[in-house]
Amino acid sequence: AFVHTDTLMFASRSSAKYSLKESVWDASLFTGYSQMGFAVNCMLFVSLFLNIAIQLALCTIVATELSLDEHDQGFHSSILEWRRNVTEVVVAKVCSEDYTLSTDSLQADTFKE
Repeated sequence: AFVHTDTLMFASRSSAKYSLKESVWDASLFTGYSQMGFAVNCMLFVSLFLNIAIQLALCTIVATELSLDEHDQGFHSSILEWRRNVTEVVVAKVCSEDYTLSTDSLQADTFKE
């Protein structure tokens, strides 16, 4: 199959284009450009630095806080012990979130999580 020459020319021209957007990342391309002036360069640098700092902080929060297991091994063994000591009726009520249970509220709350 042959590709038409006009198609190749259009593809090569359009693949080499990039349109700047109104973002700190695109504006950072002009950091250090002497024609922009000292004040503008300082603002661009401060904006870029703040953007990087905020994104690093958010990544750190996600990596440390959201990836932690809220329950330790002792909690898991306590739940297993509870499971061994209750009847199937109680387990069914906890799993169906039956509010008539007078006890086992910790297990019901844990099931919601």
